[in-house]
Amino acid sequence: GMSYKYGILKGSMHIILQGKTSSTMLFPFLKSMIYKNKSENSSEKIFTLMINQKKHYKLIANLS
Repeated sequence: GMSYKYGILKGSMHIILQGKTSSTMLFPFLKSMIYKNKSENSSEKIFTLMINQKKHYKLIANLS
């Protein structure tokens, strides 16, 4: 299984994943973490997957 912790720092949400998951389960998990801040009208969210502080994957989601 997989566990996670998250926090928001300077307008960015940081999610720490621990454990194992399949790639087919990772996208629905990230999709569930998208939130809309009522004070801003942003239609784009960027997810960056970092493993051991190295960038491995970048996903840009347009919510328009």
